[in-house]
Amino acid sequence: MRKKGFTLIELLVVVAIIGILAAIALPKLFAAICQSKAGQTAGVLGSLNGSLAMYYGTNYQYPNTAASINVSTYIVSAYMAQAPTSPWNGSFLYKGDGNIYTLCVSIANANGCNTTAEGWQYYSSPQGKLAFSSDCP
Repeated sequence: MRKKGFTLIELLVVVAIIGILAAIALPKLFAAICQSKAGQTAGVLGSLNGSLAMYYGTNYQYPNTAASINVSTYIVSAYMAQAPTSPWNGSFLYKGDGNIYTLCVSIANANGCNTTAEGWQYYSSPQGKLAFSSDCP
C-alpha cells in the first residue's frame, strides 16, 4: 500500500520558490506604495493650489502670513469641503506675502520611501512645480 502525499524535499522546494517570488515582488510592491503616496500628495497640493487661486480671485491677493501656518486657517473653510490629509502623516503648511506663496507638506513618516529622508515636499507659486526641500518653512 502506497501512501499519498508530498515528501519533505518537495515541500522545501515549494517553500523556496515562494520565498524567491516574495523577494522579487515585495520591493516592487513597496515602490508602488511610495509612488501612490507621492501622487496623492501632488494631487492634494494641486487642489490647494486651486483653492488659493480661488482665494486670489476673491481677494485679489494671496493670504499674507509672516510665518508658516496650517493651510486650514485660510483655505479650507471657504474653498475646500474638508481639510486635506497627508499620506505621510504630516501636515500641510502655507507661507505667503500676498503676491507669491509656498505650500509645503511635511513627511513625518517616510516608511522607506525615497523622500529625502524626513523632510518636506513643496509647491511654490513662482516656479509652479513640485520639488523636495529639507528646509521648507
